[in-house]
Amino acid sequence: MAHVNARNGARLGSRNLWHSCGQCTLEALFADSKLEVLAAVRKYVAVARVSFAGLQPRKDHFMASFAFHRWLTSSRIAQTDDYGPRWRGHYVRITSGADVNDRV
Repeated sequence: MAHVNARNGARLGSRNLWHSCGQCTLEALFADSKLEVLAAVRKYVAVARVSFAGLQPRKDHFMASFAFHRWLTSSRIAQTDDYGPRWRGHYVRITSGADVNDRV
């Protein structure tokens, strides 16, 4: 059953999943990041065009985030979060376009 965000009407797969209600350009979001990070973000966005993936900007990298119904095992996963009985959050550190591949 989908849940609807009361503020903006966004349909979410489960209550309390992380999401963004705002809209901005990648250039604005990564204005304080190194250029190679923005290039990696563009590659990531081209690959991860789904509602359960996200990113968090940093100066020299970004954290790619994924929510799945199961736990994933990989040495690339830097952090995990449990979002209740159905969702498992995973975070991967991306520093360059080389980090974005078919496993991400």
